[in-house]
Amino acid sequence: MWTGDGAHIAFSSSPDPEQRVRPRIKWKAADGTGEIEALTEAGTTLQLPQGLSPDGSQLVFTELAEDTGWDVWTLDLEGREARPVLDTEYNEDSADLSPDGRWLAFQSDSTGTNEVYVRPFSDVEGGLWQISNGSGQEPNWSPDGR
Repeated sequence: MWTGDGAHIAFSSSPDPEQRVRPRIKWKAADGTGEIEALTEAGTTLQLPQGLSPDGSQLVFTELAEDTGWDVWTLDLEGREARPVLDTEYNEDSADLSPDGRWLAFQSDSTGTNEVYVRPFSDVEGGLWQISNGSGQEPNWSPDGR
């Protein structure tokens, strides 16, 4: 995933697949200079970058936790602090931020099948709207945010 300014590429990579350490999120300068930098800690969960806030300060990622399944997290890129955004007993995955950074689209299996939802970001308790009906997955915003 490219950063908004085109300066970095964020990706998921395992430090040593032979040790069964799950991939964590890293990034590197897009021009190839510098070293690969780990953005999250290595562990037993799978982490995948999903989106960046328009100002480039927050990276949204999904994490596969052994006890709760897929959850949506955000990482403050300046302080390198991660916090859960959607962490329930259901799988929340394929998160995508709107171009203006105000909305988070994602898929959840809370109804028993995957459906697409939208919530305010980062105040995810500020509302919830189901977008798909009868199944939906992997939402993506159009460039104009509609």
